[in-house]
Amino acid sequence: MSAAGPDPLLELRDLRVRFAVPGGTLSAVNGVDLVVRPGEAVGVVGESGSGKSATCLAILGLHPRTAQVSGSVVFQGRDLLTLSDRAMRSVRGREIGLVYQDPMAALNPVRSIGAQLREPLMLHQGMTRRQANERAAELLAQVGIYNPARQLAAHPHEFSGGMRQRIVIAMAVACRPPLLLADEPTTALDVSVQAQVLDLLAELTRDLGIALVLISHDLSVVSSVADRVAVMYAGQVVERSPAISLFEDPRHPYTAALLDSISEVDDLPPDALLPTIPGSPPDLRALPAGCPFAPRCPRAQEHCVREPPSLTPDLSDRDVACWHPVPARNASPLKVAR
Repeated sequence: MSAAGPDPLLELRDLRVRFAVPGGTLSAVNGVDLVVRPGEAVGVVGESGSGKSATCLAILGLHPRTAQVSGSVVFQGRDLLTLSDRAMRSVRGREIGLVYQDPMAALNPVRSIGAQLREPLMLHQGMTRRQANERAAELLAQVGIYNPARQLAAHPHEFSGGMRQRIVIAMAVACRPPLLLADEPTTALDVSVQAQVLDLLAELTRDLGIALVLISHDLSVVSSVADRVAVMYAGQVVERSPAISLFEDPRHPYTAALLDSISEVDDLPPDALLPTIPGSPPDLRALPAGCPFAPRCPRAQEHCVREPPSLTPDLSDRDVACWHPVPARNASPLKVAR
């Protein structure tokens, strides 16, 4: 996407991730191009298995050594794929923060919250234990933890899921990294708590000037946070667009189907069937020759099965990978709260 603006903070170019599995090679990420500019929020959405989390882990170099990762991940002018393990350890936490989807798995159950918050501050910012303790208390207060100085001695099991996720966010922004990756940060939370966590992410990244990549399977989750959205399917980006344009007028049939599947239950009759996308995503070990969405697409034609479409400009500041994009508003628009 050739959007005007400041130079990219992060730029993925033809990113590919493959794994050797029984029966062949699994292509988890297939040529992803994505730009994140300083201070902006980019949503990455798609069904489970679309390659969202695999893309996130590739940015941070967290895939196992057996994974085949190619392309480039240019962050602040450096290709992270060319850095040594030691150099990448200094990037994680200090320059790129990560919020996992399961806060209990992200926190060490046998270490106090204070010890876990102090660690990146002492490691990356050279703080003394006392300085790190004071900063850790400030971070807990910043994310809405009551009586933060006292809570430093507590352990993860003493907090609710929502409070644990707030603590994980505090750890991720402790060193004020220019970029924060949030991988399904609300999946394990109640709906009411989800909204609180999303509001917190939006507030922190805005106040601290941190760019955000928010990964989710749910378009409604990113609707109130993202400035731009990339929709992924079968390891590929199939549509990139400013958020408001995408929610009001989706161009790719998959994006339109995702939006149609978001229903207001109160508006449906009791016996109504919820909208769904028919079929299943393709086997990533044997991707089809043409468009990977063609077998499920209501607009597919014969050549869609034979030739893969490229991601090309469709409207101003928008890109879509489709031979027959949706010509006009054809999905229930999702209101974007700003």
